[in-house]
Amino acid sequence: MTEASLLTLPPQRREPVKLINLSAGGARIRAACSLTPRARVLLHLTLGTSLRQTLPARVVYCHRHRPTLHYESGLRFAGSEQDGIAAIARFVEEETKRRRSGVVGPGPSSR
Repeated sequence: MTEASLLTLPPQRREPVKLINLSAGGARIRAACSLTPRARVLLHLTLGTSLRQTLPARVVYCHRHRPTLHYESGLRFAGSEQDGIAAIARFVEEETKRRRSGVVGPGPSSR
């Protein structure tokens, strides 16, 4: 998974990021900028054909990704956005099933 996404950093600075891995608990991203561990951020996701979520998260780690000279960071979703987290969990489950079945085409859509 390398979906283009957007990250909002304090104070309202937006950075493009690549979504490397996604779960209901957090995400791994790749960005041109370094992130500060424990910083609070907003991850803006567009997945499938209609799932759009903005989730508060906290930076768990950040390190240089040597092959690309970018930074990889781990984010843990934080806050009370349970609807958004549930939608992501459904998306991940549906996408996993789709990939295992060998179906080619657009991923799952939001319900």
